[in-house]
Amino acid sequence: MSPRGVVFLQVRMSSSRLPGKALKTICGRPSISLLIERLKHSQHPLCCLTSNDPSDDILEDLFMEQGISYFRGSLTNVLERFHQAFLKFHPQEWIIRLTADNLFMDYDLINALVSHFESSSADYTALLSSSETKLPYGISAEIFRSSALELAYKKSHAPEDIENVTPWIRKHLKASIWAPEIFSSQPDMSDLRCTLDTPEDYVRLTKIFENVSNPIQVSWFDLCQALFRLETSR
Repeated sequence: MSPRGVVFLQVRMSSSRLPGKALKTICGRPSISLLIERLKHSQHPLCCLTSNDPSDDILEDLFMEQGISYFRGSLTNVLERFHQAFLKFHPQEWIIRLTADNLFMDYDLINALVSHFESSSADYTALLSSSETKLPYGISAEIFRSSALELAYKKSHAPEDIENVTPWIRKHLKASIWAPEIFSSQPDMSDLRCTLDTPEDYVRLTKIFENVSNPIQVSWFDLCQALFRLETSR
């Protein structure tokens, strides 16, 4: 059976808080390459969505060198970038949106999110950090129907919607939140960070990944537990 969805991994070099973070080295490879390896065995094709700004030429070079599918579009109108990229993958039924900051994500978690979404009637489902889900900040993904993206692209013109892709969908269509059942018995980690957005985040993630035997195959769940041990041992 052919895949019914596509994973869009959003990435750029022009971060203000940690410039060039996608190429910061973790375990001997650029952070974006580590994340892509962790996602490779998802049931759905993966495409990196970067911008057509010259600052992202270096990412295109990396993707071409490593044979990674990519698309370049507007730097500021990310909603347009997603819509144009999706037209290349039509007629798949949904989009899984990830950002390159969130290195704990892996293919098992993506496949579980898709399975949940398939059994629901939602137009949009978010996996995110909150006191309800107990997940640390950086366990994050969104899945939404392609019809929802089409509507957002046609109807949404607010700067927030254009920059962040999904606000219009969350406001106007059927939205839900999901968290893996396995995490319900874990301590609340919603005040912890496993994203890559600041120099402090980089130090933390480097420590965690360098202390696991296989940074590509280690599960998101085991990484969360390693994060908890690190933060509570201070």
